Amino acid sequence: MVNPSSDEIARKTQKDAPQNLSDCNKTSKPICLIGGGRGGRGKTSTQRWLYERAHNGGRSVLLADGDHTNQSLRGFFPEASSPPSAEPAAVGAWFEAEIERASTTAQSLIVDFGGGDQTIKKMSRELSLVESIQEAGLTPVALYCIGGDPDDLGALYSLYDAFAPPATLIVFSRFALPSHIDAVSWLETAVSQHEPFQAILNAGAELVPVPTLSCAHRLSERRLKFFDALSGAGSNPLGVFDRQRVQTWMREMETSFARVTHYLP
Repeated sequence: MVNPSSDEIARKTQKDAPQNLSDCNKTSKPICLIGGGRGGRGKTSTQRWLYERAHNGGRSVLLADGDHTNQSLRGFFPEASSPPSAEPAAVGAWFEAEIERASTTAQSLIVDFGGGDQTIKKMSRELSLVESIQEAGLTPVALYCIGGDPDDLGALYSLYDAFAPPATLIVFSRFALPSHIDAVSWLETAVSQHEPFQAILNAGAELVPVPTLSCAHRLSERRLKFFDALSGAGSNPLGVFDRQRVQTWMREMETSFARVTHYLP
């Protein structure tokens, strides 16, 4: 795959993108947040947290799990919708229907696509997805997750080339790094040595490093939601130390996203 040049990225985003998302006024429209990225980079966990955070704050949000073969979100939230099959045409029609549903009900929408899904790229060849979502009365937000693998940046460039709304969040998952690599050093190197990455950030995308939740596997095994784990709820609750880990992680997540809360559901 050929990475886009900085000039190509600048031309694609200069007209609409702000210098920094924190410079934007808070939107009064519902949010349409679409997640993408390679598997195992924290995308589903981040969207789980965003969905729970919205409901805990009294905000009604629709949840759409587009990964038909590995429905992680539906395992925690049975109310999440999903496409009738993994066939690309079915996924595309389902995705459009979910946007229409959010538009009709004036609700925010979180959409999770599995790693390697081509729906966003296919639709971007047919129409301007950003403009279509805006015309539906929603504010489009891209949430792209990366880790420490250089191939993550290639996946990011491909997704960004297809869907680059003014509100683009690049979530850097520290747990995806090998243990011998320092997260801060990796980020500094990635930003300084990868011109397309610099161009995306200069066009207005916000880089959001997120913390590691060391007991995340225990939540998954027990199908515990974050707020339930924090309160000790469930038939098999976490112990006191893991509850403290969840509390610390959730506090750090709020800090990480503090600059861009106006673009969260």
